[in-house]
Amino acid sequence: MDFNGGKPLSPWKVPSRISLKRIRHKINSDLSLQTPSSSTNEKNPQKLNAKRNRPMINKFALARSISTPTADENLTPNLLTTTTSEKSNDEHLLAKLHQIMPPPSTNVSNDLHFQSTMKSFSFDEAFSPVESNKISDEIFDTFPIDWSLKSSCRFHSLNSSSEFLNHFMKLRSTDESLALEYICSNINQDNDKALFRSLTSYWTYPHIPWLKLFPRIQQQQQTNVNFSSLDEQAQIALQDEWKSAFQSLFQAFRTKYSTFFYMCTHTFNILFREDPSSQQILAVISPTTSGLRSTLEREGIEFTMADGDDSLNKNNDEEEDDVNAEENDAECAQWLEDMGLSATSSTTANNDRRCTSTKKKSSNDKTRSTTILIRDLSSVNSLFNFLLNKSQRTCMALTGTLAGIPPTLISPRPFLHSSLKYLNVHFQSNTMLTIDGGPLLPDRLKGLWNLLTNRTEQIQMICTNVERTSALNLDGEQGRTIKQVQVNENRQIRVQFTTI
Repeated sequence: MDFNGGKPLSPWKVPSRISLKRIRHKINSDLSLQTPSSSTNEKNPQKLNAKRNRPMINKFALARSISTPTADENLTPNLLTTTTSEKSNDEHLLAKLHQIMPPPSTNVSNDLHFQSTMKSFSFDEAFSPVESNKISDEIFDTFPIDWSLKSSCRFHSLNSSSEFLNHFMKLRSTDESLALEYICSNINQDNDKALFRSLTSYWTYPHIPWLKLFPRIQQQQQTNVNFSSLDEQAQIALQDEWKSAFQSLFQAFRTKYSTFFYMCTHTFNILFREDPSSQQILAVISPTTSGLRSTLEREGIEFTMADGDDSLNKNNDEEEDDVNAEENDAECAQWLEDMGLSATSSTTANNDRRCTSTKKKSSNDKTRSTTILIRDLSSVNSLFNFLLNKSQRTCMALTGTLAGIPPTLISPRPFLHSSLKYLNVHFQSNTMLTIDGGPLLPDRLKGLWNLLTNRTEQIQMICTNVERTSALNLDGEQGRTIKQVQVNENRQIRVQFTTI
């Protein structure tokens, strides 16, 4: 046992000594780590300089344009060497490719096969813009009837001092009640405010507030993307209710309670109205396809083409066009084989040519050439039975947000299960009025014109037409719709028509 001044040593140590030893050990370890790093820095000074010159990349910086270099990129000369080396490599690769596969000769005009093939396909015809709408002016004593539906209409007073719209800006509760009475009973109304309110209404079915059901165009269905389609049970219930609504509306049309009504689907539109010459009901369908026309023929529904050609001749013409297209494709394949290429490489070009031709034909087919007219009473009844019993196959979309939803019925008079809808009325000023937000019916348009011209004669009306319904006009030139109306100096109605 050790003694310290006659006293035995304690097994416990002083805390100050322990802390000093730990501090010294830490200092010695730090010094030992710094010595080899300093030696490596002396051995490799070039690597440290390269790390210092390397541009720092900020991972949290915003994305910048590739074409605008930063200051760090201008300071690094290595980027210039890499771009020059890449250019030299590209030039070397291009030279090798030209040796393996030389470019085609420019003397192509002497090839008779090439000339005969290029005659069948014209770039000017394929990629030329759509023909501009033809505009014509005519003078009428009374407002003409336009059976196409309008998406919006604007009334503008040519006299800036007139304030004829102040009378229609504020509607009272009594005016709303009188407007409903006039809409339902169709009685003569002396109140101008109630009459104006009733002229901005229409009856429709089905009505689903979160879905846009008119017009049913594929490009405009993107507004319904955020909503999912109805389930199967809801679709069946809606279709059963639509059948009773369509039956009620057609019976009202046959008894002349309703003078006309529309049926709008995702592929075609139907107008049921009365023929003024024979006082019989008729149906106009536009646009139609060859498959729909053949289906109507199998059902025993007699119809005539609006341009004067019958359906059989139209189908024969389409078959002749298909035969000519196949002959042209065969000539193109033979020409490619003569040049040493496979015929399968021309599939892309043929598909592009067919798509271009179909786009060119669609602008004419959907307005004039594919519109059909059904005049016979028995054929109109057969059409009603066909739409009532087989509407799921021909009138409803199979995919998308509108899958399983029946067609939209639009009428100026009420019918079973129908909903009353009002158009949006915007007063820009005391002299300008805009109506939009839904289909503007022909009798409503005429009633608005007569009502507003009673207030002031210096008025102008500009309409926006739904193009898919332009071919529903059969009076005069096919596809002619009203674009602008105003009163001339002789108090006559000057109408500007546009023909698609």
